[in-house]
Amino acid sequence: MRVVFDRDHVLAAVLALLWGGVLLRPLCWWGLGLLRELAQHQPQQFVTHSYTSRVILVTLLFVLLPITGLVYGLDYRTLAAATFLVAVLVLAWIDSETGYLPDALTQPLLWLGLLVNVGEMYTTLEMAVLGAACAYGFLWLINAGFIWLRNKQGMGHGDFKLLAALTAWFGLATLPTLLLLSSLGALLYAALIWAIGRWYQGRYLHFGPYLAAAGVCQLFFQFSPYQ
Repeated sequence: MRVVFDRDHVLAAVLALLWGGVLLRPLCWWGLGLLRELAQHQPQQFVTHSYTSRVILVTLLFVLLPITGLVYGLDYRTLAAATFLVAVLVLAWIDSETGYLPDALTQPLLWLGLLVNVGEMYTTLEMAVLGAACAYGFLWLINAGFIWLRNKQGMGHGDFKLLAALTAWFGLATLPTLLLLSSLGALLYAALIWAIGRWYQGRYLHFGPYLAAAGVCQLFFQFSPYQ
């Protein structure tokens, strides 16, 4: 990641922040509507600290959105990266609060990833399509094996779709990296929760935030660039 502070890049940082703010408002209102709906049907699962999580979401976006402009400059890639950031962080917020990754966000994110790679923004279109298919199929097989062994779901289908969306943006070559980063993040968090005595039997880890974090790392650091 190469950050530049000349006039054009600083202007791009401001534009990225403004564009992210335009996208964030309707998505947050939609997410809050989903929380209220779930609170009516599943009050025992409703998270009462959603205000804190919203503050974290907005803080992350205010930090990361300008960085996209400082990295990409006055280029269409800045708008694409800002859109990606808002979408994946809102998805992480919704999943952390509800345990759901709604199709209304994961599917547009996947299709947008394919569209931006028509012009080979992050990878070739071929690798984007293969990445989405292989990512979804890989997690589907893992989950099918878990169901066969334990007779219960190991993860939600929203996780399959989010990983497919990430690889639609960055290509098949990034699939191992995305899986490694997200799995390490989830394991570290689980170890921390266990170490401080807050892990209990039956507790579920929502995998979406860790997939989102891996996608953000890939966006900025390009661990597995295509050749």
